[in-house]
Amino acid sequence: MPKGKQLTDVEKGQILVLHNGCLSVREIAESINRSKTVVHNFMKNPQAYGSKKRSGMPPKLTPGLKRRVIREASKREKSANQIRKALDLPVHRSHVQALSRKDTNLNIKYTKFISALVLTPMHMQQRLDWAKNHVTWDDEKWNKIIFSDEKKFNLDGPDGCHYYWHELRKEKKVLSRRHQGCDSLMIWSCFSYYGRKNLVIMYGKQDSAKYCEILKDDLLPFAGETHGENWTYQQDNASINRSFYTKKWFTDNGVAVLPWPSRSPDLNPIENLWRILARSVYGNERQYQDSVELFEASVDCWQNFDHSILENLVGLMQMQRRCIAVLQKNGDRTSY
Repeated sequence: MPKGKQLTDVEKGQILVLHNGCLSVREIAESINRSKTVVHNFMKNPQAYGSKKRSGMPPKLTPGLKRRVIREASKREKSANQIRKALDLPVHRSHVQALSRKDTNLNIKYTKFISALVLTPMHMQQRLDWAKNHVTWDDEKWNKIIFSDEKKFNLDGPDGCHYYWHELRKEKKVLSRRHQGCDSLMIWSCFSYYGRKNLVIMYGKQDSAKYCEILKDDLLPFAGETHGENWTYQQDNASINRSFYTKKWFTDNGVAVLPWPSRSPDLNPIENLWRILARSVYGNERQYQDSVELFEASVDCWQNFDHSILENLVGLMQMQRRCIAVLQKNGDRTSY
């Protein structure tokens, strides 16, 4: 007897929301028009559902190729894609990154230099509530959202976007910076399914008045061109973003703002766009002599993004996967 079709990401999210609403397995199954068995199997272990190994083609990375990857990764801080190209590997870069997860005997791990804010139980509950409220959103709703953020770019690399191959038998590496710091740029931008705003430099120390100037000069024209009057603005919970001054500006200018849980950059797809930009700007370990050169390179890379990247980041499946990931982690931080 053939196996039934596995649950889609959308159905998984619906089950989690309905389960949190105290519905029984039978009621959930009837609501999504699936069998009680498949709902029960998913609820036993949502994270492990569908992960059972199946027979198929032999692995493309032979033991010999894996050893070559390890030798190449141990030489210097190379990205997975650079290793793939250097060795002419017949796989996607994600296969290279996944090596350490699939084979614990390799003694190497592709990891990120991170510094994350701690999530308190209150933050986790806010994230969980937000995910429940948005997991069932459709394309029409997500396509109306204009996502925004600011990002600091240094002459010798961006904040928070550094990966390296950590050999588990050695001490962890420290990300070195120029003594007494270096010049940097704080850049703001926004994007939606329909397009992206040009990069904007945030000069000097920011306050609510300066932020609202950016919204007036850059957000409103962009929103008008791409969405007309039917759009909603997303921002994080920085103090200048939620001040009385800024809230009044939103009210006076008729701007709807998407409620946003604190300490949740993993829910914002523009963070992925920043990482893509950083890889382009700092490719081949490039560094810059001054902020003008850095900004010109950033603008050039930003403008050359293929529009399909924006569509994929804001598409229904991508945003629902983020919500589902939060639900599966009970509000904790996700891998996005």
